[in-house]
Amino acid sequence: MCELLGGALAGEWTAQPAQERAGTIINHMLMFVVDPAIQNGSHAPREQGGIPIDTNSWSDIVEAARHAGFSDEEITRFAGV
Repeated sequence: MCELLGGALAGEWTAQPAQERAGTIINHMLMFVVDPAIQNGSHAPREQGGIPIDTNSWSDIVEAARHAGFSDEEITRFAGV
């Protein structure tokens, strides 16, 4: 995503093989920097009570974890349930 946005902002080139440019260097960069200090401690409730998530999203996460080879026991342990 950063390459696409950076390419669009810097001249619409990306590093795709179909867009080869002999004798040139393409080095686009786009960076987003987030300072956690601007949150003013809003993460504290999440650390104590967890992050709320809807049932459908959680089911998708569990299914992806199972597909990646995690056992139900591991998933439960990671979820803090």
